[in-house]
Amino acid sequence: MSTITTNNLFQSYKHEYLAWCDDKKMQEAKRQEYLRRNPDAIKDYDLQRAKILLNAVDIMDKAVSVNSDHTNTVAESITNLSLG
Repeated sequence: MSTITTNNLFQSYKHEYLAWCDDKKMQEAKRQEYLRRNPDAIKDYDLQRAKILLNAVDIMDKAVSVNSDHTNTVAESITNLSLG
């Protein structure tokens, strides 16, 4: 697909996309306001899902950190071998 075709498609659906984005923002704002006014509406399973998601993010962050450390060690080793 050429760039011109992609741009033409984007331009043809731009109005609908912007309307969809505005609708999603309005829905989220209404949901946040409802939850602010009705804190009891927050379900226990919602809190559990949030905790699980945060734990998954922490685990992935640790994994990325470990992989980064391994990559740095390998790069340092190669650099030392080529310079030494």
